[in-house]
Amino acid sequence: MMLHKLSANSRYRIWFGLGVPVTACLAAAIGPVVWQAVSGSNESVKQVVSVLSPLQAANAQPLGEPSISTDWAAPAKNRLVMCDAARDPKSYKFPGVQVVEEENGWLFRRMELSAQFGFSDERIHDLVRELNGRLARNGTRLIILLTPPRMVLAKKHLAFLPDGQSRAEQVEKRYRVMLAQLRADGALVPDILGEADRSGTSRDQLTDPGDIHWTPVGALMAARAIARIVRADPRVQQVSPVSYHFSRSGSPVILEGLTRSVNDICGSHIPYPQVRSYDVPQRVGAGQSLLSKDNTLSLVVLGTSFSALDHRYNFSGFLGQATGLDVTNLSVIGGGVDEALGQYLSSGALEKDKPAYIIWEFTPTDLPRDTSIAVLRGLTGRACSNGLSSNVSFDPGESTAFGGGQLQKVSAGAATISLSSDNAALKKFTIRTRGFDGSAQSFDFDFERSASPPRDFKLRLPTLSGVEAITIQPATMIAGKIKASLCNSTT
Repeated sequence: MMLHKLSANSRYRIWFGLGVPVTACLAAAIGPVVWQAVSGSNESVKQVVSVLSPLQAANAQPLGEPSISTDWAAPAKNRLVMCDAARDPKSYKFPGVQVVEEENGWLFRRMELSAQFGFSDERIHDLVRELNGRLARNGTRLIILLTPPRMVLAKKHLAFLPDGQSRAEQVEKRYRVMLAQLRADGALVPDILGEADRSGTSRDQLTDPGDIHWTPVGALMAARAIARIVRADPRVQQVSPVSYHFSRSGSPVILEGLTRSVNDICGSHIPYPQVRSYDVPQRVGAGQSLLSKDNTLSLVVLGTSFSALDHRYNFSGFLGQATGLDVTNLSVIGGGVDEALGQYLSSGALEKDKPAYIIWEFTPTDLPRDTSIAVLRGLTGRACSNGLSSNVSFDPGESTAFGGGQLQKVSAGAATISLSSDNAALKKFTIRTRGFDGSAQSFDFDFERSASPPRDFKLRLPTLSGVEAITIQPATMIAGKIKASLCNSTT
């Protein structure tokens, strides 16, 4: 599985990671969830979820209320015992990840308490529009799931933050502006807050008091908000869903969360809360389109650890239950905003599998920036038809792919460069643009953790204006040949 890691500065890093895509072929209807009461966290017990058929639940009907009795780790009753070092921003890798406690047991990263966030880079909107265009050519719709800020969810627990209530209201307004902007860019955007409010679910139940992630209740609200969009699709209305059951076992999941940072810094042993894990959903029937012999429509999730941690939050299970679609979850734990999407776009699976929907999930505090935008836009454009090509013999030094006046034959606007290597040992290297003024921008690729790295690489450069040469430099002592192409980007 290719995992893309994009830095937020002028260097772009990409590596190969090892992992197994989790495919949950799930389907059922959106009806109310029926929870069986279960007690005893240490017993080997299961909680079976039954659902109504979507043919039995009209769109106008309420989607039911979640049970929170076993889905939420209650906040600690006493304040966290922090050493002086844990209160010092210098003890953390970045000041923004400093742990701050508001009301007893409610922990936040300092960056989560800031009202300064939003889409500050117009290229993000270009990326969304271009991604939406590529998916549309494939018959696929783009759903962007932007998780709500924790400050908004836990507004009533901001006990010490100056002007905490008014700041949370300001953050919610900015969050809703971001949702509106994404809709204007052509994406389908669910309203998670609205779903919680409609169901009468307290917003603070959507996030864990001591962790940055959502809870199973939050995952359920997100799934149902997506289902409100999906169920309006005529294609979905003509599909017979797959019947299935999923269960929740008694095996515990330890939620280290933000308390882990305090324990690591202070050398303390503050206990971590535990919740029960979810088992893999069991499919008990095959769905089929009512219009053809094709299988039920599919949905691919490309997100962060919010989506990937199914044993904690069961997002795939809730999503399959709510939409009645086959769900393939390719989210990446710790992958940030770009790894899962970049991996999928470069894999060829989009054109091969033709899913009905792609869900791109990320948080408002982790947005595409700088080179991540450039690389993802390179993966959304059309293939080069006219442009430059060259065959490059590379060695451990820096070799020129395009230079010597060649770039003058291409427009100075945005461009896409594609590289294909004949040497499987090319696992770590740098692509660099060099300007006439001596400036340089580097894009670092690192696939050393994989036994089967890709042979093809793609990158979108925002402009060729002022660029004199494009070079490649392996990080190891190898040599080989690269076929390179360069053309002005099209969407």
